[in-house]
Amino acid sequence: MKGQITTFFWNLDKKATPLLKIVQDNGLENYIALKRNKHIHVVKDHGKYCTGYYSKGEFHECPKQEEIVNGKQCRSCKLKDEFLTCARCTGKQCTADREVMKSCLHKTHFLYITLIGDKIKVGVTKAGRYLKRWIEQGSDYSCIISSANGLEIRRKEHLLSKEITDKVRTSEKIRMFMRDNREKLQKWLNEKKLQVPIINVRRYYDGIDSIPTVPSVYDGLLNGRIVCVKGNVLVFEKENEFGSISIYRFKGCSGRYVDVPRIRPVLYSGTN
Repeated sequence: MKGQITTFFWNLDKKATPLLKIVQDNGLENYIALKRNKHIHVVKDHGKYCTGYYSKGEFHECPKQEEIVNGKQCRSCKLKDEFLTCARCTGKQCTADREVMKSCLHKTHFLYITLIGDKIKVGVTKAGRYLKRWIEQGSDYSCIISSANGLEIRRKEHLLSKEITDKVRTSEKIRMFMRDNREKLQKWLNEKKLQVPIINVRRYYDGIDSIPTVPSVYDGLLNGRIVCVKGNVLVFEKENEFGSISIYRFKGCSGRYVDVPRIRPVLYSGTN
């Protein structure tokens, strides 16, 4: 199959599956699963394109498919993106529009702690979406430590972010891709006298324990056998060498996808 990559996301319909949305030259849309041992070949880089925005709890692609220089979004999508408004919230006052505010104040949100490699991170997610959120960001182990409405949880997150990070860069995720350090998260919980179950998120990444050497950071166009996808980081093998790369780099690229099963569009789950 050939086409242009427009979206990357995780689907949790039956199992955790990383998917690419492909728009072919004739306009038809297809979804392909980035499954282990399948070959993927991106043949041309068309540049960097806006990743779209979230509104009323749903993901929307950039209506103009606008090319950008820096960041992930064009100016228009940034202004529409309710996720950015919530991400900047410190829990003092909700500044989102009425529908988002209603969801924030009346729906249960979770404060979670997650371990990515060796880095402990704090975050917020809506009830019912926590597992998908952890998989999307490439968590290794995670736990929920508090629940309340969105405003109260954001306030707690803001306070805790002064002690531990609320962001982990993709370059750090690539560097720590293979690290398994559950004990570090358990030690932190013990120090805080928190007795909560730790969820093993690593088990959702097919092939995570099959990589014999630490993969190098790869800067070129992707061409090789898929070994594992963790969050937005893909590890591939070519000529007995293992490379790692951020899938987000390929938005707007054209590619040839060999032996990768097509997925019916009905499986696209957006932010559910």
